[in-house]
Amino acid sequence: MTKETRPLVVILVHGTWAKEATWAQEKEALSNALERIEGVKIVRFNWSSWNRFTTRRKAAQELAEVIKEHRNADQFIIAHSHGGNIALASLKEDESLVKGVICLNTPFFTVLSRDNKFFLNYLFGIILLMPTFILFGLWISCNWHWLTLFAGGILNLPFIPLFIWFTDTWVPKHTAFLRKQLELPVLKNTPVLCLTTPDDEAFGWLGLLESISNIPRLLTAQWIIIVYISITSLLLIAGILPIIAVPWEPWLTSCEKPDNIFATYMLFFLSLNYYIYFSYLVCGIATMPFSLLLQGISQGTWMLPFAGVLHRIVISLVPVGSNSIEFFEKDVAGTGIKHSLLYKDPETIKFIIDWINRQRGV
Repeated sequence: MTKETRPLVVILVHGTWAKEATWAQEKEALSNALERIEGVKIVRFNWSSWNRFTTRRKAAQELAEVIKEHRNADQFIIAHSHGGNIALASLKEDESLVKGVICLNTPFFTVLSRDNKFFLNYLFGIILLMPTFILFGLWISCNWHWLTLFAGGILNLPFIPLFIWFTDTWVPKHTAFLRKQLELPVLKNTPVLCLTTPDDEAFGWLGLLESISNIPRLLTAQWIIIVYISITSLLLIAGILPIIAVPWEPWLTSCEKPDNIFATYMLFFLSLNYYIYFSYLVCGIATMPFSLLLQGISQGTWMLPFAGVLHRIVISLVPVGSNSIEFFEKDVAGTGIKHSLLYKDPETIKFIIDWINRQRGV
């Protein structure tokens, strides 16, 4: 069968929360235009449309099976919104079965690597600080000897090998796994047409979620941590040296609380330092849901809440890395949200039909 006589199959993929979307049904503008192409077969791919990462991954696997069923045809995928991410993910194993992908208002996920060294040091510092702070508080309030402060440091020693294992082995392994699950495949040969509208509400919303989910990372810039650690170290040394110079007897379990300004100073400083760490931790935990909302509430991998910590998930207008991309932005008039106007626009529909014919060489 020659290239010109190969049958044409167009697969329509709806987006999130749009099961059996109207635009993909019969007698709608896009379907009517496609049906005027001689010998075309329209396949309407319906998935559950839930905004979950695992749901979209499952849908991509099912779409890949649909594509294999029509391997002897010229296949094109027209997808709206997150349907575009599903379409690209379905081509992870074999992109050669599809001649082109058309994405309407699709917010593509791009997963960028992060240097987690300083973030992990900062986060782990909270854990190391807690027993020291608690023991020092007991000394001040219960008249325990200042040796408890030193004991707090000793108690932290077992955390060191655990921290080394955590940062050198566990984190890289699970970070690589998570990225593999999240990132879209890079299409080397399949053309991708990306059409969008200005001021798309979905891009604005997802961009806001992305910014919020990155708030904890803004506080872990290398220079901020170096300056903060330097200042706190100097203050700690300045406060603790006069205290350890006070005579003490190692065999005593307690003694009178030192009645001097240094004890007050140390309690205030450690309290302030502790609450800074604690506030940062609360901020990090509080913003995790935004990372979940960005990628979709997930089931099946507990690592996804940490996606915004271990990676930076960016929303882009095109699938980054793919070799053959065409991008057009068109301002479409009409009522309703701008995110759902392109597939109704006559000029856009004509452009899509012409693009399909051009890819087929017709």
